[in-house]
Amino acid sequence: GGGDEGGGDGGGVDGGGGDGVGGVGAGWDGAGGWRCHVVLCNPPYLRRVAVHPNDHRTHEPDAALYGGGEDGLDAYREIARSLSHCAPLALAPDAVLAFECRARSIEKVSRIFRDSPLPCEELERVRDGRGVERCLVLRYQPGGG
Repeated sequence: GGGDEGGGDGGGVDGGGGDGVGGVGAGWDGAGGWRCHVVLCNPPYLRRVAVHPNDHRTHEPDAALYGGGEDGLDAYREIARSLSHCAPLALAPDAVLAFECRARSIEKVSRIFRDSPLPCEELERVRDGRGVERCLVLRYQPGGG
């Protein structure tokens, strides 16, 4: 652990190797003095539709798959809302936020964050091995950058 933002002593789990990389098993309130520099997030993003019994989705818990709302994107809305309130405590200035997205929803997810009070800018859209935009990368910019 260690570092200028509170290191691994604020609820994170050191990945081993003393590199300061770890996971956090807590809320976004910044309790413990840590502030995230990188957030990787794979929220549920599927819409509820009829699922064939042989579909891979029958083997996963619903909470891991279905994001809520008519479009399946309520999980992103909740993340944007939550981060908008606690970002000054939870995120380091210029923190990078990366969200896996359903290919056909990446523009909607981008709009969710653009329209939220969270001060961030879109950095890029990363394509998967098939060339499909799959990951939205944002930068937190308190004070407007």
